[in-house]
Amino acid sequence: MSNTIKEENTQPDNLAFVDPKWKGNMFYHTNIRNVGLYTSVSLALLGYATRLKQKTSHTTALFFLVASFSFLILAILLNYQLYQTMSELIKDTPDHKEDFQPLLNISRYIFPIHGIIVAVIGGYIIFNIRKK
Repeated sequence: MSNTIKEENTQPDNLAFVDPKWKGNMFYHTNIRNVGLYTSVSLALLGYATRLKQKTSHTTALFFLVASFSFLILAILLNYQLYQTMSELIKDTPDHKEDFQPLLNISRYIFPIHGIIVAVIGGYIIFNIRKK
């Protein structure tokens, strides 16, 4: 048996916290989670509002539709902020472009999904207002 001394890591443990790639990934994953959360809450509220069939619950359904629309607006704003921040990060750190470009594309693909949901909510509100 030989006594060998392992070389210790000379870099500080918190070096990852100053790495722009690490910060970008953490920001992206936190923000995309929130976008998904607010979009899911919006869809859940929309689903609940569409199931209220009693004539006395028209005001309640309208409240849930407005709440659904509000959560969706929050999700759109968060996604827009995410897209802008990731675009700036790619410009500031071009050496990480291939790491961040797929993440930016995912954020870009969410915009049409939100547009479809806005159209569904708007159509449902207009259809229900015309019905009364």
